[in-house]
Amino acid sequence: MNVWTLRVFILVISLAVVATSAGPADAQVPVTLQAAVSSALSQHPSVAVAQQALAVAQANLAEARAGRNIQFALSAGTSYGNASTTTPGGAGITSSSVAVSASLELLNLQARYQIRQAEAAVSSAEASLAQARQSAALAAAQAYFSVLRAQAVVATRQAAVAQAEAQVRQAEAQVRAGIAARADVLQAQAARAAAQVDLIAARNQVETSFTGLRASMGLRLTDSVSVAAPAAPPVLAQSREQALAGASDRPEVVKAHADVAAAQAGLALAEVQAGPLLAVTTSSSYDVWKDPASTPNDVVWSIGATVTYSLFDGGLARAALAAARANLANAQAKETLALQTAQVDALTAWVSLQDAMARVDATRASEAAATEALRAAEGRYRAGAGTIVEVLTARTALQSASLSRIQAEFDVQSAVLQLRYSIGRPVVGGN
Repeated sequence: MNVWTLRVFILVISLAVVATSAGPADAQVPVTLQAAVSSALSQHPSVAVAQQALAVAQANLAEARAGRNIQFALSAGTSYGNASTTTPGGAGITSSSVAVSASLELLNLQARYQIRQAEAAVSSAEASLAQARQSAALAAAQAYFSVLRAQAVVATRQAAVAQAEAQVRQAEAQVRAGIAARADVLQAQAARAAAQVDLIAARNQVETSFTGLRASMGLRLTDSVSVAAPAAPPVLAQSREQALAGASDRPEVVKAHADVAAAQAGLALAEVQAGPLLAVTTSSSYDVWKDPASTPNDVVWSIGATVTYSLFDGGLARAALAAARANLANAQAKETLALQTAQVDALTAWVSLQDAMARVDATRASEAAATEALRAAEGRYRAGAGTIVEVLTARTALQSASLSRIQAEFDVQSAVLQLRYSIGRPVVGGN
């Protein structure tokens, strides 16, 4: 292989590597609503924190249950010394043994209520995880639609700039034709400058919205993201009463129920600990090997019961009972508050959805009327029967109507997301 052939070969390989590495970056696929929500559920730190809290609660439950299971142990040992039957100063002997033992707790009320507490803690952690997932999904979906709303505003502002530039050209033509004053050109130029400022602000809002979307998806703020316009989230066929009833399915309410169950188990545990503690245990052992083998390797078993009662504890048990009762009352109050808050949120979201859907029709009608008013004003101005002030006023009214229509349409989508969240339904997908 000569030098030129080697150089050509290296160049081909280098181009292939560059093309392979540049392909995925150039062919960026726009993020869908479902992908944004899925990214939030898998990467948002709040979800990861809730998952680890659930893992801790599950480990604590396994630890609490382990005490009620049968326990096996293997022990081995050796010793050297005088036997009790020998005279002092006699010859020492060495004894060694390997034994297997098993034990099982038959009755322990204290352990029973500790397990109930741990079970309730797992239910509470599961509800906290569901709440974190719901909150992350809602934030991602709302940030996603915020980007789309900002982009729609940019398109409207761009159209306004184009119309303002056309108005400047038209005013200049009217002045050259001698049917308009020079002041019309200055007013049109001022309107164009204002439209350009509005466009810059709208583009900045798009960048801000993208930053919020990246954060809600759990991405780095420097990651490149584009969005694809999705279909609107399905509107739940909910009545006022159904929305109120669905509030009880909120993860916050489920968590409050689990916290009450944990507090009830804690009170029962405190009551048990304040009285005589009864424990019944059975155990068995078997010497697998002994040296010297002076006795046969028999199976030794026993069953025993112990009752423990503190005659005086300095008021510790009484204080623990009072704390457990207060903790239960606190959990029950929080349960009532959680349900009430969920019902208020559900009713508010339902009313907001009805309002937003009504405003969509109204703003579309206003936009259509403003469009016709602008056409009429422009026609009168071209004919010399109107003023540029009428045209600029009509154009401002049309822009305001368009922005109101955009806001109303996205308010419907936001209200749908909020309603689904408020009644404990998946924010995106599912019923």
